Formats: sequence, structure tokens, C-alpha cells
Amino acid sequence: MGLDELQKQLYGQKEEEVKREGAPEQFQPGHGADSQTPGSLQWGKEVMAGKPPLFNEGAKKLLKFLVIAFVIGGVIIAGFLFWRSQSFDKAGILVTVFGIERVISGEEVNYVVRYQNNTNVTLTDIKLTFFYPKDSIPVSKEDLTQIGDLQASVVSLPNLEEGKEGKIEFSANITGLKDDKKTATARLSYHAGSTFSAFESAGEFTSVIFSVPLVLDFSMPDKVVNGQQVTITLKYLNTANVGFENLILSVEYPPGFNFNSALPSPSEGSNIWELAEIGPREEGKIIIVGVLTGAQEEVKTFKANIAKQQGDIRKVVSEGLSSTLISLSPLSITMTLDNSRENSVNVGDKLIYRFVYQNTVSVPIGPIIVTVKLDTKALDFAFVKPNKGFFNSADNTVIWNESTLAGLKMVQPGQKGELFFNAEVKQNLPIYNFNDRNFIISVSAKIDSAIVPVQLQGTQISGFDTLSTKVNSKLYLSSKGYYTDTAQPNTGPIPPAVGQQTTYTIYWDVVNLANDVDDIVVEGYLPPYISWLGRYSPSDADIKYDQNSGKLTWKIGKLSASVGILSPVKRLIFKISLLPSIIQVGEMVNLLIDCTITGRDTFTGATLSGSAKAIRSDLPDDPAIGGYNAGKVVQ
Repeated sequence: MGLDELQKQLYGQKEEEVKREGAPEQFQPGHGADSQTPGSLQWGKEVMAGKPPLFNEGAKKLLKFLVIAFVIGGVIIAGFLFWRSQSFDKAGILVTVFGIERVISGEEVNYVVRYQNNTNVTLTDIKLTFFYPKDSIPVSKEDLTQIGDLQASVVSLPNLEEGKEGKIEFSANITGLKDDKKTATARLSYHAGSTFSAFESAGEFTSVIFSVPLVLDFSMPDKVVNGQQVTITLKYLNTANVGFENLILSVEYPPGFNFNSALPSPSEGSNIWELAEIGPREEGKIIIVGVLTGAQEEVKTFKANIAKQQGDIRKVVSEGLSSTLISLSPLSITMTLDNSRENSVNVGDKLIYRFVYQNTVSVPIGPIIVTVKLDTKALDFAFVKPNKGFFNSADNTVIWNESTLAGLKMVQPGQKGELFFNAEVKQNLPIYNFNDRNFIISVSAKIDSAIVPVQLQGTQISGFDTLSTKVNSKLYLSSKGYYTDTAQPNTGPIPPAVGQQTTYTIYWDVVNLANDVDDIVVEGYLPPYISWLGRYSPSDADIKYDQNSGKLTWKIGKLSASVGILSPVKRLIFKISLLPSIIQVGEMVNLLIDCTITGRDTFTGATLSGSAKAIRSDLPDDPAIGGYNAGKVVQ
């Protein structure tokens, strides 16, 4: 019998008494003969029956619940402690990069990378990749590799326990242009605790280049004589420990400077040099020779810059400038054209060049010779007329000396004088090919003496002046009317008759001379008895008609030089009609009036204008019309 069943029989509250008919037939081990007596057995039952049970049913259930709860709680607590020891939050891994915010291009910058483990697990298999800023030069080549277009240092680090931190340093020379932003990035890859996944955390730092260590320095005289040939030295110096590549050096010359030569020769024009490289601490120089002219006490400033080509834009990284002062030479000469130094001229203009000369020192100088050189294709040399001078057509020079003007034998201290000559711009500029354009009249004057006073020995006594004048283009407008037009036949009576409509064809032709001209507009007016028929060629012409005012506007825009000379004329053809009134009988009537053309010369900046004659009903340009009487209105 099991223990549970025995307890139920012994302690059950409603259980019946055990009934036995007699003593056991066999001897039970462990029991004496006396204990098997019926009396003793009965006594034991009574005693057992009177004792309370050890656990009742409710206590047993509570005990079982407590045991189960204890086991489950232990498992939960153990699991929580295990999860807490193994949990990981990537946000607890901090990677911070420290550097210098504002740097000079070429400067060595030290970066400090700090990494922190603020989690509850240990980091293993740690690798730090530090990406240097673009175009920078790492100081150390150890652990250096190329990743994409950036150089990087890859470093393996020891395990990092929870709550611990570390740091590592990297150095590089930062190169670039002014205002460039340079970013360094650090990436930390690792495993966390017992996790199988790899994680990565990153940080970065950005510096701005505020200066480029390229120095430009001019060397030139503090003062120069007007018209003096000057030698200018431009030095460039790289003060950094790193080089710069693919740079462009440009020099801006002041007005009045005429370039002669340079060493080394310019890469483009007269003022641009391409510099393949300026090495660390390298110095170079450019020597420029030219003639400088200007008015007395006029400041002449030379500017230079070094730029980096970025696409279509040149970004300036360094600038330099220097100035010199125009001082009077012992003999000075100043030139004007029509009492001005800043103007442009038109074809056919009559010009007067004037020269004021002076002895600026305290000793007399003589004899004096003044030579003026004319360098142009735009002047008609047949009309060069010097006053008391001589024009040599063999070399196009005007000369004054004591043989032509007695006052030049000796010029006293402070004495001034004036010379002049007349000239004329050609009516028809020599345009034979497309290179014949943008005409300039260049005139240079020199005053000198073969005898230098003892007090001025070693001093340049001659004076110079130059003047360049641009020649404006010219717009020609031709306005013609036709009745006989095979391409676009007209209708109606000739001569025109009262109450009957007669149509006409109008031709506007435009010719442009020697420079490109923009914003060209042609205008004309149709009288009230003339109707605009809205038919014109070419069909894409920009033409507008205002019925209220009768104004006709043709916007051409831009025309190149030599249109109508080396290339076809610019033409507009349109139709109009005339309906005469009774009051016009016997009269010649206007078909189109007040025809004008305007435009802007892109070479000289001048506003150009022209006009064309009115078109009358006698149509002088139409050979098929019978003449004057054919244009009079009839009844």
C-alpha cells in the first residue's frame, strides 16, 4: 500500500474504521508477538485517530503553488540577469573626431579620434578606419590604403570593455582652395558581446580653408615717365610644405600699358600663364616689359591673381597688386582728339589731333623734335594736314622740328606749346575679308632732343603719349517700294485711283559695316490711308504693326560685322495697300514715312542710328512704273 493511501485511511475525516476478523496468519518481520495482540493494535488505532493531520488539503495546494512560483521566479530572474549581461544598444558607442575648424591650405592638422563604450557588453574585433579629407596628404604612410577616391588609415584595436574608452591620432596636410570645406571621417566596426552581427559607428569633423599660402609680389619703379618702357617683375611664392597643381596666373594691366614681351612667354594672350605646379616652398617669377603712358600724377595699378580652374569657373586663390605713378619727364607731351581722350569716331568724321608739349625742368632744352606715328587702316591719309609740320606718307608720320616751327629751336623752362593736325576717317572702310573688323586708330607721339643738358645727364628727357580710338560701325537702311514684283504680284490701278485699292511690295534692306551690332530695331509709319496686309517674308521675322499709330516695328536683334558686304543683306519684304481719297486727286502720296534704324555697337559701346527716305507712290525704284505722273492719284 502506498504512503498516500495509508494517510488517507489513517487521517481521513469521514473514513470508516478498519475492520479485521483476526490476527495475521503469518509473522510480519519487525513486529513482536505482543504487538500482534488484538488489544495493543486497538490502542494504537485510538492514539493515531486522536492526533491532528500534518497537512490538510488547502495547505498542500498552497505548498505546491509556492514551490512552482519559486521555480518560475528563479528562472525569470536568471533570464533577466543573463539578458542584461548580454543586451546591446548601438547608441551607446560614441565616435568623436576633433580637429581645427579654420586652416591654411597646406597646413598640417592633427585629428584626435575618441571612441567610447557606454554599453554593458565588451566590444571585440574592433577596427577603426580613418578617412582623410579629399586631396589631403597623410603624414604617416603606416596602415594607409586607398578607399574610393579617399586615402584612409585602417587600424585594428584591442577589445573595449563596458564603460571604457580610447583614442587615437592621425595627421595630414590639408590642401585646397579658399573657402573649401574639408571633412575627415572615422568609422568604428566591431562585434558586441556574444552577438554574431557586426556593427559600425561613425563620427566626422569639417574644417574650412580660410587662406592659401601663395604669395604674389610685384617689383616695379615707384615713378615712371609718361611713355617710358618699364620692366615689371612678378614673383610668386608657395610658403607651404605641400605643392599646388594646375594653376593659372593672370595679370590685369592698367589702361595705357602697351605689352611688349614677357619671360617666360604667356600661355594665352599677353597676360595669362599656366602653372603646372608650384612645389613646396617654391618661388618663381615672370618678367614683363612694356610701355606705360598716362597723365601727370596718374596712378597706374597692376593686378595679378592665381586661380584654379573648376569646370567653367576660375576660382581665385591668391591676389596681389602694385602701383606706379606717372611723373612728367623733362620734356612732356599730351595728346587729345577733339579735346577728349575717351571717344569713338564714325566713318567720314573729320578729326583734329592736338598736342601740348612742355619743358618741365629748370633748364632750357633744344632743339626739339616731335614725331607722331599714325597706325591705322581707318584714316584717309590724303586728308592728313599738319599745322606747321610735315606729313611723311612713306611711313605715315607727322614731324615738327625747328625747320618747320622756329619755336622748337629752344624750349625754355616751364614753356608750353601746342601742335595739331587734321585727319579724316575713311567713308568706306577697307573690308575685304572677315578679319577686317573692329578698326582702331592708334596714334603715338614722342618729344625728344638730341642734346641733353649737362644738368640732366643720365636722365631720360624724352616724353611719350599714345591714344587709341575705336571706329564705330555703321548701319545702313534702304527702303524701296515696287508695284512690279514677279515674286509677289500686286493688284489695282496704276496710277492709283480714288476708291480703288492698289497693293505695293516694300523692301527693307539692312547693311552693317565693321563691328557686331546688337539690339537692332527698324521702324516706319504707314499713313492713315495705307493698310497693313499682314503678309511678309521671312515668315519668322519679328514684326509688329500698331493700327492706332500706324507704326511698323521690325526687331532684328544682333547682326555680325560685314552683313550686306561680305554676306547677304538682312531683308524684310511686306505688303501694303493704298485706297486714295478724293482730296488726294492730282497728288503724289507717301506710302511709308519716317523709316529709321537703331542699334548698339558691341565693340565701341556707341548707340548707332540711321534713316531711309520715304517711299512715295511714284516708286522711283520700280523701273516698270512710268515715272512721276504714274504716281499721282486720279479720279
